Amino acid sequence: MKTHLHPHPRPLTDRASQWIALGAVVILLISTPFQILFGLAGGGLFFMAAFFSVLMIFPLLMATVIAPAIQVDDTGLTIMPLIWKHHRVAWSEIQAVKHYPLLPPADAEITRKIAIGKAKYAPANGIMLVIPKLPWMYRIGGFFAGEKRQPIIAITNRAHRDYAELVYAILEHTDPAIHADDIKQT
Repeated sequence: MKTHLHPHPRPLTDRASQWIALGAVVILLISTPFQILFGLAGGGLFFMAAFFSVLMIFPLLMATVIAPAIQVDDTGLTIMPLIWKHHRVAWSEIQAVKHYPLLPPADAEITRKIAIGKAKYAPANGIMLVIPKLPWMYRIGGFFAGEKRQPIIAITNRAHRDYAELVYAILEHTDPAIHADDIKQT
């Protein structure tokens, strides 16, 4: 198999959103101690603001790793997030292939359908790969996707070029026993 790269279909938008998310994380990390100090100075609501600021860090960090560019070859995947370190994953290191539950259902995207037109609209579709060897930040996505503390990455038709080809390669190279029952190889 020839090596195939599957980046985001809109790289500038992807880069901008990831750097904005990381910038927001930095701002929240800097502002939280000040919110705690203001809370100690008598502003009780600042304690709540500090708590919510810390909670907001997690989904923002998740946005920087959840659907990275992926390079596929016969031996496995190379996960290439924009900001963080690249990771090589052998096919045997993928523990599960499941549907990605964090995508919006088609009936919830009325505004998107209007904005891009009914003819161009395609419902969101995606799978997730549970890969235990990935670092802690990938566990955030696993938590939000219902995988408890398991690290995951998402492969979606909105975040990866040649989505169908990528999914086919993953299903072809992974053991069918780890595929969710509702994922069929076409």
